[in-house]
Amino acid sequence: MSTAELVADELQSKVKKLAFPAQPGESIKGCLNRVARRAGVTTTEAKRLWYREWRRVPADVADRIRQAMERHERQLDKEFPALKERYW
Repeated sequence: MSTAELVADELQSKVKKLAFPAQPGESIKGCLNRVARRAGVTTTEAKRLWYREWRRVPADVADRIRQAMERHERQLDKEFPALKERYW
């Protein structure tokens, strides 16, 4: 697997984790909107990561997703330790 594929896998996983916790019955579009807000990316960029539509992910987008995931994990550590153990 190439480096670009490994990065795409990593970021796809992070984007899906950033969508957590989803509301019952919530659409993927709603999840993508929440991810975009949390990460400071566009909804289209979040969608392209979610579905791995990029061959190479721009570095600035990757950095924003990684930073947002760190913030999200810190928030979950504070507020939802039981949920994190259950779903992560």
